[in-house]
Amino acid sequence: MVARFFPEVTVTVLEQSLNLYKRNQTWSRDCLIGEAGYKAMNDLLIDGGLVIGSYSYGKIIRPEFAMKALAAYSS
Repeated sequence: MVARFFPEVTVTVLEQSLNLYKRNQTWSRDCLIGEAGYKAMNDLLIDGGLVIGSYSYGKIIRPEFAMKALAAYSS
């Protein structure tokens, strides 16, 4: 299911990447991100130098998209 979003990445690399997420227990079982999860992710991105600032959870996160996807998947 993930491969279709990364057509330029080999299946081997995807498998290795996903296994790393799972082994490190960073693979989410839920596509909804809560405020604490957003804050933790934003802090990591800032610490890693990938972003320089932060926006409020309510301004960035749109849970209705995840809820729609979950509803479609469970149908």
